[in-house]
Amino acid sequence: MRRFFLHLIAVFTLALSALAADSPTLRQTFPLPSAVSTVFTAISPNGQRVAAACSDAKIRLWDIVSASLQNTLDLKGERPNIVRFSPDGALLAAGGSDGALRVWDSSGALRYDLKLAAEIDAIAFSPDGTRIAAAPNGLPVEIRELGANKLLASLPATFGGSASLAFSRDGRWFASADTDTEIRIFDARDFTLHARITDLLLEPLALTFSPDGSRIIAGGADGVIILIETNTGKIVKSLPKQADVVFVLRASPDGKSVAASYFNPDQISAPGRLLIWDAITGSLRSTVSTTEGGFNGGDYVHDGTLLVTSSSEKELKIWSIR
Repeated sequence: MRRFFLHLIAVFTLALSALAADSPTLRQTFPLPSAVSTVFTAISPNGQRVAAACSDAKIRLWDIVSASLQNTLDLKGERPNIVRFSPDGALLAAGGSDGALRVWDSSGALRYDLKLAAEIDAIAFSPDGTRIAAAPNGLPVEIRELGANKLLASLPATFGGSASLAFSRDGRWFASADTDTEIRIFDARDFTLHARITDLLLEPLALTFSPDGSRIIAGGADGVIILIETNTGKIVKSLPKQADVVFVLRASPDGKSVAASYFNPDQISAPGRLLIWDAITGSLRSTVSTTEGGFNGGDYVHDGTLLVTSSSEKELKIWSIR
C-alpha cells in the first residue's frame, strides 16, 4: 500500500499558500534533469541538506544553504522508495524496489549494502545511529546492527507488513504501523512486544513519537490522527477526522505541534493539504493548501523550523514554515 502512495506522491506538484499563522516561504529551488521527478525526500536534522529519491534510480543530495548539488548516488537501475537521515545527520539510508538497503556516510561513501527479500516500504534509525530497522513489503521487520552488519531481531510477521517505523528519541521504544490495521509497540532493548493498538478501522500509514517518547502519534487511511500513551498503549486523544488519507506525520522538537500531510488517493489531481495541529489541545493551528497533490517529504529541524519539499519534472522546491 505504501508503495502505491509513494508512486502517487512522485507526480505531485506543490504550490503552497498559507491560510493561517504558519506561513510557508520558498527557501530554495533546485533544477532536476529532464523527465526526472522525486519520489520521496529527507531533510538533515540541521536543515542544511536535502536528499531526494528520484525516478531515474538515483539519489541526489543538495546543500540547502549554498543551493548546490553535492552528490548523485547511482542505484544502477533500482528505484528508491524512501530515504532517511540518521538523527545526527552523519548517515543516509535508502530502501529500494528490489529489496536493497543501502547506507552512505556524509561524504557519499557506501558504508552498508544489504539485500532484503522484498521491496522496502519503511526504514528508521535508532537515536544513536548504530541500528536500523527496515520493513520489507509483506514480510517481518528486520532490526540490524550496522557496525557488525548483524541481524538483531526479526519481528513477528504481520499481514501485509509495515508502512511506517519509528524509534523514540530516548531509545527506549520502537513502534510499527502495520497494514493489518494494528500499531505495535516494542521494547527497543530486546524487541519484545509491549502493546498492541487494535482500535483503527483502516491501516495506519504514518507514525512518530513525541520528543519525550511518552506518546505515539499515528494516522492513516481513515483520516484520523490518534495520540497513544506509549507506556499503556491507550489512545488518549483523537484529532478531528479528515476526508483524506494521512500520509506523513512529523512532531516539532518542542512537542507542541504536529504536522500532517493529507491527500486523496482516488483523485490525485485534487488539492492536498498540510495541517499543523496543536499537540497539547488537539486544535488546528493552521492549514497550508496545495494546488494539486501533497508535499513529498520534509521534517522539523533543530531550530523548530518545518522544512517541506515539493517537486515537478523540472525542479525540487524547499519550503520553510515557522
